[in-house]
Amino acid sequence: MQVTITANLYRGKRGYEGADLSLPASRFAIADAFQRAQVPEEDRYGLCRFEGWPAFLSPFLRLSEEKTLEELNLLAYRVSRMDETQLGIYEGILKLRQDREQGHFFVGKKAVQGRVNDWRQSV
Repeated sequence: MQVTITANLYRGKRGYEGADLSLPASRFAIADAFQRAQVPEEDRYGLCRFEGWPAFLSPFLRLSEEKTLEELNLLAYRVSRMDETQLGIYEGILKLRQDREQGHFFVGKKAVQGRVNDWRQSV
């Protein structure tokens, strides 16, 4: 599972591409990716180009607005430890929550904490 980190300061500037990072990643790999993406310590960053994720997560990752790299890293860690049955259950939970929340997409803390808790209760 991969993500591209981009510094808001440089986004859209000619030649700037950000930095790719494979998830789950160690804190050292994350710090290195932030440095390669040239994200100043006090600045905001964006996450894009979600590759290698389960297909059902793609719309949630692309369309959700509030997510941090730490939350995405935790999500990648949890997803990487799931077998096919658990991934199917997780997909169903996300779809039910999406329907319940009238089409709103989310990935941040709600998806990581709440959905993992829902998944644990269903298993």
